[in-house]
Amino acid sequence: MALRWRVIGWLLVIELVLGQNLIVRFLGAISGPVA
Repeated sequence: MALRWRVIGWLLVIELVLGQNLIVRFLGAISGPVA
């Protein structure tokens, strides 16, 4: 449970600090070579 909250918090921090651009790139990298 704690690990889940830790991951969620980590993602929130990244989104707030770097913005959604990194999130989009990350999702794109997971989905496949869409770049």
